[in-house]
Amino acid sequence: MWEHLSRDNKVFKPFNLAMNGQSAETIQSYGFFPWLSTYQKIETTDDTVLPVDIGGGQGHAITTIKKLIQETKGRMILQEREEVIREIIDLGFVGIEKMSYDFFTPQPIKGALIYYIHCCLHDWPDAYCITILSNIANAMTPTSRLLIAEIVLPGEGGDIEAAWLDITMLLFGGKERSENEWIKLLEVAGIRLERVYGAEGTEYSVLEAWLK
Repeated sequence: MWEHLSRDNKVFKPFNLAMNGQSAETIQSYGFFPWLSTYQKIETTDDTVLPVDIGGGQGHAITTIKKLIQETKGRMILQEREEVIREIIDLGFVGIEKMSYDFFTPQPIKGALIYYIHCCLHDWPDAYCITILSNIANAMTPTSRLLIAEIVLPGEGGDIEAAWLDITMLLFGGKERSENEWIKLLEVAGIRLERVYGAEGTEYSVLEAWLK
């Protein structure tokens, strides 16, 4: 589907706008993780790669994260498919590097403090997610952590948005996942789940994971 969209500009542009709108709607999820206090515990330099925002669309997340971490020294990198990068308007992008990248290929940024991926993995079945996660794991060092911002389905019940999104993603071969499903997926890629950050009233969460 994604290859088809990228080849048809009449379809790709409105689809990309719709994804940006959805990203803005779920923007609160990045605030679940303590960005500033995490970086304050680490001595960084201008060359330190702070977050790499993988598949970050037009940059709603990384521009917000930039505000959250204030004057922390280091590089901030937004990675997206080339056709998305071309569409980005530079408003608010001072100090953020844009990089064309396909997350099914080896991750070129090694040893970042944080690799962040938001609402991408639910688009794909497990086998594809393992490839994406393995590419990240191979770039991580013992001081790197992976943050996954996604819905985490409860064992039973859950809100209506999580339920309809899970059904919707089935149309694309993807799915929303429970915490146990995330743990199993991460384990195969050589990563362990450390903690889940969330808030009352929403199934959107941030999963923090490290190398095993």
